[in-house]
Amino acid sequence: MPKESDTSGAEFPYASPVDAALPKSPRVIRSLSTSSSSSSGAVQQKNKWETELFACFCEPVHCLLVYLVPFVNAAYAADAIGCSWLLLGSIFFVLFLGDLTYQYIAVHDHHDGDEWSRFEIAAISCSLALVLGAAVLRHSMRKFYNLEGKCYSDLCSSFWFSCCALTQMLSHPQKMKQKARTTARLARNVDTLPSYQTI
Repeated sequence: MPKESDTSGAEFPYASPVDAALPKSPRVIRSLSTSSSSSSGAVQQKNKWETELFACFCEPVHCLLVYLVPFVNAAYAADAIGCSWLLLGSIFFVLFLGDLTYQYIAVHDHHDGDEWSRFEIAAISCSLALVLGAAVLRHSMRKFYNLEGKCYSDLCSSFWFSCCALTQMLSHPQKMKQKARTTARLARNVDTLPSYQTI
């Protein structure tokens, strides 16, 4: 049975000593620093929207839903980023219903000038609240998916092109899910026999 010698000039026949310092390779350190810097650069890089802002007409179903029931699109977009779809959908529904109601009263009913301005102000307030809610929702989605853009672009697109902005917010999560499913299917097919691969 081999004997261990003293620790001063010892030889360990079965294992290396625990307290011995491992040699540092500059090549390994350099590769680690390079990989860490590249990963930090990848985090800072912004992604692009899967659907362009003015490509809303390429999604006719989504565009029609936004025009008729925008609160449904808002609920789907909120659910995609982990927010309460019921709360956001209810807020958008109340604002949308209030906007329609006050506009109907202001246009079709006969009132004097004082009451006209009151209903018009209420309708405009509901419309502006809808625009602000869409801008906040778009900003939250940009942060969630690390998308390119600024706060003023969210506000401008929600104000001037609210239907296109809501359509874009609904299309982006769906296309991301489709890409994830396609990637997972291709990854499964790598180690699968051809006759068992999914198409």
